[in-house]
Amino acid sequence: MISTDKQIPVDMNLLKSWLKKNLKEINKNLPFPLKWKRKEDQQDIYTFEGINEHISLLVHNESAQIQFQFQNDFADILVDLDISPAIDENGKHFCQGCKRPKRYDSKSDLVQDHFINSLKKYQKKNFKRGNFALLCSSKDRDKSFSKIIKEADLINLDRMDLIWKMDQLNTLNLSKKTLKAISKSWLLPYAVERIIL
Repeated sequence: MISTDKQIPVDMNLLKSWLKKNLKEINKNLPFPLKWKRKEDQQDIYTFEGINEHISLLVHNESAQIQFQFQNDFADILVDLDISPAIDENGKHFCQGCKRPKRYDSKSDLVQDHFINSLKKYQKKNFKRGNFALLCSSKDRDKSFSKIIKEADLINLDRMDLIWKMDQLNTLNLSKKTLKAISKSWLLPYAVERIIL
């Protein structure tokens, strides 16, 4: 039985300090190790070894996220690695956002294990050769989305009126078939970059 009155706040500073202190050990378990890049506006920014430098992990006061940033002025979140901690009637800590939550003896164990497992799962699913980070925006940039996509799926993008930069696509050595399909689409990416360079 989940008791919402026993929901506890996430202490992401715990995660930030744990990452810094244990980065070497954590990296042994990740397919693409983290590299600390810088601290900016109350958040720690990491990049991933072997992955496009425009894809980064942000750890700040309320959550951890992976984002795709293009030309330092435009970015969007690829995935939130949020945790919704709660305590069950037996005093065990768990994430109430998970379908089958694992139970932990401490909030610290929950935050650390949940974060590292979510990050590892995301890397294995998305950080592959032939995958691209896609960032799309409306003309006035008030709406945007980003996602990881396979080259073959670039052909099947939903049709929407978004910005497109053909010169960006030409640098990716995409097939003529893919370029032709994209140019006919109303969905025009603001930025498309290979995940693994």
